[in-house]
Amino acid sequence: MAAAIVAAAVRYDLRVSIEQTGALRENELAALSLSRSRLYDGLLLSRVGMGSADAEWLNVDYPVVILGELIIGARWTTSPCPRSTRRRRPRAI
Repeated sequence: MAAAIVAAAVRYDLRVSIEQTGALRENELAALSLSRSRLYDGLLLSRVGMGSADAEWLNVDYPVVILGELIIGARWTTSPCPRSTRRRRPRAI
């Protein structure tokens, strides 16, 4: 999946940083908390170790896409982005 994401980003002249969490809760939480300080525009997170008790960690001020099972109690269960009338770029993935 990572290769497909990188290939799609290249088509839009975007960069992708990949960080492996090893399916460990602590590493997944670190990815969430450090994404803003690393100046990432958003985060795709394949959640394995996090659970419902970690839902509050998803209340961040940048876009997060969770891959995997729904975390009950998370602030959003669908896209939090407001609908816009401005023209959007086609989705990369």
